[in-house]
Amino acid sequence: MKKSLFILATAALVLASCNNDVTIAENQTLGDQPQEIGFAAYNVPVKRVMSHAPIQGSTFPVGNTMEVVAYQTDPDAENYFTKTTFKKDASTWRAWDGTKFAPKYWPLSAAKLNFFAVSGADVNNADITIDEDLDKDDLANVNYKKAGATGSYTNATQSDIMYAFGRGYVKQSGNALYFNREDAGADVPVNMVFKHTMSVLKFQVKAADDASKAITINSIKVNGASYTGALKLTSDATITANTGDPTITIAWTPDAAENGVTVPNMSGSLTTTYAPADGGAEGTWASLVIVPQSTGFTSFTVNYTFDGHTYDYTYTPSPVVSVAAGNVYTYKLNFQLHEITISPSVTEWATGSVAVVNIP
Repeated sequence: MKKSLFILATAALVLASCNNDVTIAENQTLGDQPQEIGFAAYNVPVKRVMSHAPIQGSTFPVGNTMEVVAYQTDPDAENYFTKTTFKKDASTWRAWDGTKFAPKYWPLSAAKLNFFAVSGADVNNADITIDEDLDKDDLANVNYKKAGATGSYTNATQSDIMYAFGRGYVKQSGNALYFNREDAGADVPVNMVFKHTMSVLKFQVKAADDASKAITINSIKVNGASYTGALKLTSDATITANTGDPTITIAWTPDAAENGVTVPNMSGSLTTTYAPADGGAEGTWASLVIVPQSTGFTSFTVNYTFDGHTYDYTYTPSPVVSVAAGNVYTYKLNFQLHEITISPSVTEWATGSVAVVNIP
């Protein structure tokens, strides 16, 4: 007997919140003592196993470092410090030299500073370059390729590569110095709002009814997506200006597309509600971080077991889904069994022969 299984796959596009307004503050203390520059990092709210996977919500991961460049726009237009690693210490991120914290300090005179940062879990800092003058034509590059400068990245690395830009200032009023503030107050770290440069494919599954809970999902594998490549960030002329928000352009040169990449957190028996559920614990999404490109991905294949038999079902989006940076593309798979029923009828007797017998 054959059993029919139908997958109703609806692609729901979740758009990232696009907020180019970045607020910067700093540790603020009156007097003439050097004040350390610290960062409080946040993500643009975009609705994150493999190694790291996408970040859920707006909290910057505790284990992530960031590579930061500071450029002074006033009183003199010049680099303030070159690419420096910042690492979390207590509640803020501080400059780190690889073995210990090595603070960077604010100037003790009126000044204006711009900050630009790039972060990606498991991305070697040698593979991240940021122009020390924040040049608009070549702001930053990330060598996130299969053969990187210091190693190789794979579809299992799953780094959520992000960037952030912001402005800060030191104000002098009489003999008092205010660090990114108009008056006295408690020390405040620099707030950096990070934005995503990659895209996310997210999957949720459920049974359409109680009968369909008999299905067990073994795996979902994505075909035709790219997971690594070369990232280039450029901006308009306001990157070194004192005011305004720069328009930063994300450009990826993807490595070759791959087939059969397994989606984590996607196996087990079905329930009548979508799983993994929205709002779950960190790292529980069934998702893959991919390089954004117009070709998106070609298909995904669901391997499932029902009634002791194992099958594959391949879904091919039509038209092709163009995936953009900072967006989550959610596929809700609704599995519904269709009962086998029988419509009986009877074949009429065939006429074999007709014999006329005359009885004398």
